[in-house]
Amino acid sequence: MSDVAFNTLLASVDSFSYDQCVALLSRLTQVFKSKRQENTKSEISPIDRFFGTVSDEDSEKMLEAVQECRRIEPSEW
Repeated sequence: MSDVAFNTLLASVDSFSYDQCVALLSRLTQVFKSKRQENTKSEISPIDRFFGTVSDEDSEKMLEAVQECRRIEPSEW
């Protein structure tokens, strides 16, 4: 899309109806999600790959364990 066409579209947004704004936002959301998935597929770091394998439940358990360890004084070991 040319810059002129894009700028014209942006200038027109204020005159959109509510339903048109909802449709535009919905479409933009779909586009952002697909672009984000494209970027994450090609740029997954090893650390992201590791953390992606831990479920939310296991992550919460680990967080609780770490917090419990912080409550223990070193002299209690």
